[in-house]
Amino acid sequence: MASENEGSKELELENKATLTTIMNTLDIISGKIDQVDSRLEAYELDRNRSLMDQKAIEDRVNYLLEERLKDLGIG
Repeated sequence: MASENEGSKELELENKATLTTIMNTLDIISGKIDQVDSRLEAYELDRNRSLMDQKAIEDRVNYLLEERLKDLGIG
């Protein structure tokens, strides 16, 4: 009976060690996913910012063109 208890305790310790390893690995994976996620968010922000900048440039050019045409008496 004593060896069964020892075997059971040993198996329990091995299971705990395995679960600890799995949890640590999941923490590492989760951290890497967070890094990728934050990089993706930064990329999307940069992409959208350049589109906004392009829109602002177009608006400014159109405004200046309209003003110049008015100055020339065309617009």
